[in-house]
Amino acid sequence: MRRALLYATKDSNLLKKYGVASYDWVFERSSLTSTHVLGNYPMTQTTILNNILKLHFAHWHLSRIKCLSYLIMGLFQVKTVNLTEIATTFPGRAEIDSNYRRLQRFFQQIEFNSAVIAQLVVAFLPYTTYTLA
Repeated sequence: MRRALLYATKDSNLLKKYGVASYDWVFERSSLTSTHVLGNYPMTQTTILNNILKLHFAHWHLSRIKCLSYLIMGLFQVKTVNLTEIATTFPGRAEIDSNYRRLQRFFQQIEFNSAVIAQLVVAFLPYTTYTLA
């Protein structure tokens, strides 16, 4: 069910269950950098990533999901794991120091479940069957 959102979904019950607004959209694996359209409103890369993360981290508060989304997008932009540099990529009017402290608090307060992270990574792989060796 989680992979269905990566392609296209019309299942409003699934979307409502995970707190995602009811809409239809197509997400191609290779198009994270393009902008998708939701009715008359542009759907940014961060919005798409937020919606995908909501499916895998349904028990998280939206602010934490957004922070993780900004973190992932920042990693691709600055190509380093330095939190100070990642903090410069956060959207909004907050100061860089505030974003840096936000990232610090995020890592202090969140415990990642390795099984959920593995499911998230596998959801992005182009294969339908997997063999663990």
